[in-house]
Amino acid sequence: MQLSQRIQQLTPSLTLAIDAKAKELQRQGADVVNLGAGEPDFDTPAPVVEAAHQAALAGKTKYTPTAGIPELRSAIAARVSKTHGIAVDAAEIVVSNGAKQALYNALQAVVNPGDDVLVFAPYWVSYPDMIALAGGRMVPVAVHEGSFEPNLAALEESCTARTRGLILNSPTNPTGAVYSRETIEAIVDFARRKDLWILSDEMYELLVYDGAKHVSPSQIGAEGRARTLMASGFSKSFAMTGWRCGYLVAPKQVASAVATLQGQMTTNVNTPTQWAALAALDLDDSVMGAMVKEFGERRRLLVRGMSEILRGRAPVHEPRGAFYLMQDVRPFLGKRFRDRPLRDDRELGEALLDSALVATVPGSAFAAPGFIRLSYATSRENLQKAVARMGAFLNELA
Repeated sequence: MQLSQRIQQLTPSLTLAIDAKAKELQRQGADVVNLGAGEPDFDTPAPVVEAAHQAALAGKTKYTPTAGIPELRSAIAARVSKTHGIAVDAAEIVVSNGAKQALYNALQAVVNPGDDVLVFAPYWVSYPDMIALAGGRMVPVAVHEGSFEPNLAALEESCTARTRGLILNSPTNPTGAVYSRETIEAIVDFARRKDLWILSDEMYELLVYDGAKHVSPSQIGAEGRARTLMASGFSKSFAMTGWRCGYLVAPKQVASAVATLQGQMTTNVNTPTQWAALAALDLDDSVMGAMVKEFGERRRLLVRGMSEILRGRAPVHEPRGAFYLMQDVRPFLGKRFRDRPLRDDRELGEALLDSALVATVPGSAFAAPGFIRLSYATSRENLQKAVARMGAFLNELA
């Protein structure tokens, strides 16, 4: 008996694997500082938890429409309309089990076997497998080193007659880059000329710092609006990772197709969770604004700490969004830590976890070999501890 070829071609998520290893070490009593997980360490706001509780007590535990309760779809449409300055109808919204399912659904709806999908590298680890499951082929597109902004010349060169669409992620995981409006406008113009879909992963849209502005391709004229399939959710910006609630904003024809697909997969999102998400949208901006402000302070702490321990041996590029720092470690590869060779970023990350008890994610997981991703979605105390341990580790390399 054999598994399907479709399943055999999949690769486990390295970010989840590292997070699981770090948590297992913690369970065994090790003082691990986990900079691997992309998960806010804040509790879900109390009014959100209470809304789920009250929904369950009121008997709101039955099936809902596959695309979500009308109240939540209308509230999401109203919020996106306000924040993006575009007119969005509830019929264009499909509520899903996290933004991950929204992205998967969208690819299934618009990608045919043999189609190419362009993805800017470094990229989130799940994009390649999602595209493959839709029968497509991922084509990585280079970005400019340092800024991590898309290389528009490389984008043009990567497009062929087989190209069906592209995935855009800003603010980005894993680099924390926030693409400029000029870049977004150029990408929309490119999609117009090549007749492509834009799958815009906007999971970190509220997590921007130092005056950076999130710009969605849906905001760039009629073409951007018509071509954009926008995925977002509640996990990162509202500290609701385990609640599993995201959404897709898409033209009505695509949204209807996605709802049909979801109806054959998972049906509706957990019903009390939907009422919790509705309460999240009703929170005062100051509630989550405080979390964003704290992330900004942690970002500065981590950038300053890394700059101090690296002392010019490798550049430190300050991220402008999300909660990740993509750190260049190429100058340290080829060295040894005690008896362990550090031939690549994976071996460096493994040694860092085993010896210094700091969990990171190797950049090769994101198509960025020679880098490691550090998440600052943890306390300032943990960040200071991690920086000190990494400094000692790097200073011991031979």
